[in-house]
Amino acid sequence: MEVAPEVWNNVGVLRFATGDFEGARDALREAEGVLKKKRADGFDSIEQETRIKSALVTVRYNLGRTFEALGSPGEAQKYYKEVNDGDGKKRDGTWAYPGYPHYVDALLRRSHMALIRGDLTLAKSQADKAVKNTALDTGTDAVLQYARILCKQGRLSEAKKEVEKLRDQLRHHEDDERAGKAGGKKGDSLSGSRGGGGE
Repeated sequence: MEVAPEVWNNVGVLRFATGDFEGARDALREAEGVLKKKRADGFDSIEQETRIKSALVTVRYNLGRTFEALGSPGEAQKYYKEVNDGDGKKRDGTWAYPGYPHYVDALLRRSHMALIRGDLTLAKSQADKAVKNTALDTGTDAVLQYARILCKQGRLSEAKKEVEKLRDQLRHHEDDERAGKAGGKKGDSLSGSRGGGGE
């Protein structure tokens, strides 16, 4: 009897949480293998295809985190890149999934790893993408990563402006929530887009 990939993923997550990174890697690779086999076998419905592709993205992100914990940044980066960029090449005789360029957590991990390596251009590029693809309630990490990169580039006034904009948006958002609870009209605190920062 085949173990469901979701079970393998959950085992991997639990092992990761307890510090058993090798065990996590092994369980997550089992999940990835089952999902690749299912993908190669074809899909019975759009729902099944969506579920398998979504699970594969989750497993690959978890593998990236696991390889980071194991001290293998090259492997981690490979998995994060696959999450965002996908792979349009033939793999095992089938087309691989197209990728999820808006998967913010993978973008942030790629940015963080580039920052550690000293590759400020790539770090900023990934942080820019993350900032542009997040809503206020989930985007604070992306904005803070972007500000961190600006600091590393010596662009302190721009970093300060980004953090101040975030602070102001959060305050505005809190005011809107209070007004909504009091029966007032909620405004749109997320209008406009964030620019690339003076370049």
